[in-house]
Amino acid sequence: MFAKKNSKMKRLMTLATLLALIVPALVTASVVVDYQINYSANNVNPNVFLAEGPNYAAANGQSLIYVKSASIATISGYSAIENNAQLLFNSTDYTSYTILLNVLELVSTTSSPTNVWINGTLPSGISLYISTTQETYSGSTLSATSTGTSSAYTLGNPISLSGNSVDYITFYITGQVTAATGTLTVQYLVQ
Repeated sequence: MFAKKNSKMKRLMTLATLLALIVPALVTASVVVDYQINYSANNVNPNVFLAEGPNYAAANGQSLIYVKSASIATISGYSAIENNAQLLFNSTDYTSYTILLNVLELVSTTSSPTNVWINGTLPSGISLYISTTQETYSGSTLSATSTGTSSAYTLGNPISLSGNSVDYITFYITGQVTAATGTLTVQYLVQ
């Protein structure tokens, strides 16, 4: 009987020793925040979120974009959009392209640098552009005053945000689309 207790005691001591060695390594790891924005009754304030941009109301009024979200909350003065919200795109008839300038924003309210990934799906023929300043359109190119010509963002690629910043999102629709649906989700890592 004592041999069984000693054997169990040795196993417990070995396990306790292993845990003592592993736990400090876990505590010193980098902080990873993979935060699915959840607006419920407690109105959680995330560090990084999508929001309606300066031209959202105008584009929405023309039925060119609609964010179908279970709820939209106000965070730090921004009309924040729930994660995994559906985006509904339309274009006008007889157009070869439609550009929805600065219709969404990517807002960082943390003072720390942040790596962000925008995931989801966009319908065929719709590209997402992102810029640190509001996009403008001149002739045949999209540009942002401080960064020169914009380039399309590929969903899932990392974006580095400085602390307390706003990036602007523009959609370029090739050809004509009717009721095309996409989804966007923000994930981030505070450094």
